[in-house]
Amino acid sequence: MKSLLRILFLIVSLCSLSAAQDLAVGLRVHPGDPVRVLVGFKTAITPKVMVRFQLVVPLQTDQMGFSSLLDLRELKGISEKDYEVSGKVPDLLASGQYRLTQIYVTIGELTRTYDAGTDFHDNVTLDVANEQHSSFPDIDKVKIVK
Repeated sequence: MKSLLRILFLIVSLCSLSAAQDLAVGLRVHPGDPVRVLVGFKTAITPKVMVRFQLVVPLQTDQMGFSSLLDLRELKGISEKDYEVSGKVPDLLASGQYRLTQIYVTIGELTRTYDAGTDFHDNVTLDVANEQHSSFPDIDKVKIVK
């Protein structure tokens, strides 16, 4: 079945930036920074939309326990076909490169997942820089107790 969704363009930007950034390189963001993505549909719809960025590099050992997913859920209609999905970078999001991997669209009670590379081909990335670290002890032993 042909996709109802065609990404007209995806824009990821910080409100404070005035110059355009190359999306293939990735916009550098920090905890608390706003991120906005524009999703365009071929036809007019009234959806709920969530976009998901996923960490594409290994999690740093000093950030174990941090999240490796960034979900944006705040929806603003731009036109009958275009929607801005936004949110802020959470405090405990791991550092590294993130790629927009999925767009979830809900119409009524039905939800469809659109996957990068299959349903849309734009390569949209973010580079997250988080200076926070976690500290977990090494495990000394594990055994079954009778």
